[in-house]
Amino acid sequence: MKKQMRHISYMQSLSYAELIEDIKSNVDESFFEPLMGRKYLQWIYYSRYFSDSEKKTIVEHLKVKMPSHAQELELDYCFIETFFPISSKIYEEICETINGHFANSMFIFSYCLSKYIEINPGTIGTAKELLMKIAMKVLGKELEVFGQQIILSDSVYYQYSPLIEDMYQKAILYGALQEKYDAISFGREQIVSISCLNSPPLLTMRLVDTEFERGLQYGCQYDNYLASRKGEIINPIYAHYKCKICSYCSLMGIPDDVKELAFNLLERQFLTMKSIDALFFYTGTLPSFVLSIISLIYTEIVKLVLFSDSSYIILSKNDIRKNMMWGNQILDSDFNDCYELVIKHEQSKGYFLPLSESNCLLIGKWMFDFDISVIENAKSVSLDAKISKRLGKSSNFFGKNVFEKFVRDRLKLYNWKVTQSSITLKRNKQIITDVDLLAYKDGIVVIGEVKVAHCERSAYQIWKASVTLRQAQEQAKITSDILKNDFTLLRAIFAKDNIKLQAQDIKHIIPVVITTSNYFTNLEKTPAIIGFDMLMELMNHAQGDGSSKLIFQSLTNPTSLFSFSKLSKIESVIETDRFHIIYEDLE
Repeated sequence: MKKQMRHISYMQSLSYAELIEDIKSNVDESFFEPLMGRKYLQWIYYSRYFSDSEKKTIVEHLKVKMPSHAQELELDYCFIETFFPISSKIYEEICETINGHFANSMFIFSYCLSKYIEINPGTIGTAKELLMKIAMKVLGKELEVFGQQIILSDSVYYQYSPLIEDMYQKAILYGALQEKYDAISFGREQIVSISCLNSPPLLTMRLVDTEFERGLQYGCQYDNYLASRKGEIINPIYAHYKCKICSYCSLMGIPDDVKELAFNLLERQFLTMKSIDALFFYTGTLPSFVLSIISLIYTEIVKLVLFSDSSYIILSKNDIRKNMMWGNQILDSDFNDCYELVIKHEQSKGYFLPLSESNCLLIGKWMFDFDISVIENAKSVSLDAKISKRLGKSSNFFGKNVFEKFVRDRLKLYNWKVTQSSITLKRNKQIITDVDLLAYKDGIVVIGEVKVAHCERSAYQIWKASVTLRQAQEQAKITSDILKNDFTLLRAIFAKDNIKLQAQDIKHIIPVVITTSNYFTNLEKTPAIIGFDMLMELMNHAQGDGSSKLIFQSLTNPTSLFSFSKLSKIESVIETDRFHIIYEDLE
């Protein structure tokens, strides 16, 4: 897939004639998923270098080269032609409202949006982020106004509240269309039909893989189950910021019930930290600092929302350095790197207003969100190799030197015999494949690929992680096929680590992918994908059971051993005066 992704980037540099010839010569069925993942049809639609007729011809040539996906390509491009003008119109209307009614004052807009969120705490994060991004683009940041605390009267908010409500509802519609386009692009949903005979247009969609969607829900349920089992949180970063809240409440005379609410909001964030997350953050210098900075910002948001009448506060870089955990130990270069990584990351757009001229960061009530995850946000930054070579080295070191070793060591605790390092398989001195984990117990040989596969809940993040895991599945299967046909080689590999096995000792050879996420257990059935926490829990049960049958089931169909909530497929509807969408969902 990487080869196809690179080639799609090359295709974007070609003239019309060159592109047609390239499609005829090089494109085949294997291009469909990366083409959709790169949103190539969207690029064609918006390209200024092709006429409308040329764009349609390009799509037709793509359909010829990918016949099994021809209907999907036709419908996907029809979606773009039909619904992108609607979303563009919504975006323009929001821009016009902000530009025409807020007197070029980002301060007044942010105050009104903050007040709206304070009154309506269940606002949708993506909608309010969109409003902030548009406001930043249209109004600017007004650095000179943000340098002082100004309290506006409630009458200002009530003057503008109908406009805020109208824009928020439009932002929801815009977000719904973008969400559906992402679901199409990243293989989560498929278009059944588009009807433009009547107004508004009607879109009908279905889930591509119901079992995969169930697996994602099972992963969420399992993560909640892990969080529910936690007692007192033993986490130095959580303890540090809880102490900050406690000190502030004591100093300002905050009532105990409000203080406890602040504690609960902070605790809720760290309940989602799994054991493997803790290992990641506390074995990496930059990741631990990134988590500390994001945790400080979240703590300040909580204090602002619960304890203050102001709509915003201003934090200087020095304030963050002074109050963050490890701030008195971190090197200046490390702090500056981490600060820039956090505030300039893609996920921060629409949340933070960095005041670059004054070296400050504005924190507003619009940032409060019940769905925000400090741990997930910190992982998104810390594992983003594209934005920092140091982060790339750090995440690679964790995956190859820390996580793999941790998996081996934990399996040994459950009496598995484990090779000490990854194994490279060669034929005629050429590398065929390598395997991260080889382990033996009770007649079972595990061939494991160990992968860090962090993802948030967006369709893109899930798709990106699933690509990595599908590649790991293929790698594990190749290794398994080789060793199943060569017991002598398998026994020799174990023997190098003084693990002596006879051919009759080996009853089953099971390939498996072990990862940091619990979301992907239903991605594909063979080889099984299993999250580290789930694997360790099942190995613990298997040890108590004393039979290889439970081990076998744990490694081949792990979700069958849990009682997850029943999830039925239902039909959902979005009805607006601009469009109608009928789609499948799980309930």
